[in-house]
Amino acid sequence: MIVEIKKWISENPGKFLGFVFPLIAACGSSVSMVGKELFDSYVTGTKFGQSSLAVEQQSLWKKNFTCLQDVEKTKIKNNYNVEISTLVCPSGDVLVTAQRPDDDVPSSRWIGLDGLIDDTGVIGFSFVSEAIAQQRKGGSYLLCSYWHNDYLVKVMTDGQYCVSYMINPYNGQTVNTFASCGCGQ
Repeated sequence: MIVEIKKWISENPGKFLGFVFPLIAACGSSVSMVGKELFDSYVTGTKFGQSSLAVEQQSLWKKNFTCLQDVEKTKIKNNYNVEISTLVCPSGDVLVTAQRPDDDVPSSRWIGLDGLIDDTGVIGFSFVSEAIAQQRKGGSYLLCSYWHNDYLVKVMTDGQYCVSYMINPYNGQTVNTFASCGCGQ
């Protein structure tokens, strides 16, 4: 069998190379895509296959940075003490923050307006008005926010005490909390 294959290759080198080169190129392309995803996942600190979402999240954090300081969140808490808050920015992007009763810190995720609009121009959250999102519901509110290295720091206050949340913008996880009213860089 091997002898026959070698004979066919020697008699038909063009056909053989026409088959082998695309196969090698496809394998090389796949290997390079996997390598890029491994690298990007490592850099963003995310699971394999989620780096593009992480980069999109970081981009939305940066794009809507001033909105965090200018727009008030709307909060709701259900019967199971799960708290959900939303912030609708002038850009149309929505920050959703959730905290379960057994979680020490909340998790946040951006929903970009571009991801909500389909090809027909229908907006999935068109019923959310900016006026509602800007109403202060009492409790704590955002004093300021700033970037520290690659992390976003949100300083929340209830008027007496402050808590700063250091957020990984790639995955929305709060990586550190500390008592500070400082709004510095």
